[in-house]
Amino acid sequence: MKRAIMTLAVATAGMMVSGAALADFCGDYARDGVAIYDQARRVGCNVSNPNWQSHYNWCLRNPPARANQARSNGQRQLAACRARQGGGGGYGGGGGGGGGGPGYCNTWAQGMVALGGEAARKGCLQYGAQGLHTNFQAHVNWCLRNPPGRTQAAAARANQLLASCNR
Repeated sequence: MKRAIMTLAVATAGMMVSGAALADFCGDYARDGVAIYDQARRVGCNVSNPNWQSHYNWCLRNPPARANQARSNGQRQLAACRARQGGGGGYGGGGGGGGGGPGYCNTWAQGMVALGGEAARKGCLQYGAQGLHTNFQAHVNWCLRNPPGRTQAAAARANQLLASCNR
């Protein structure tokens, strides 16, 4: 009986950590949604919406991969709008030799770490050049060296890898 109670306590503690991680992820997702809206509004575009709570609630009801895709879509819409308005296309202020700049890459890396976390939960971590992992700084560094198109392709590949994990 003690063993069953201890197992239940450990399992419940794991769920609380998972819930806290989801809450953090969705908080970041909502913050990014509002930031995309604010940046778009400044250049005269209508992208996303200004309501943090609606972004957060939507994120809680959807898998992280879908939220990452929605975030990427918002970033892509913002970049396209900026390009049409003549303001450059990089999310987070643009970047130097690669990537979309530190803001873009931090956001992108958070999404990739969330995908890696979901892969770990499923037992499907795949380290290597084209795998799923949770090393935030490695994701940021890679992003900063690559153009946004390549980072978006990498996110799409990570989503495919996660979707193919059936454990």
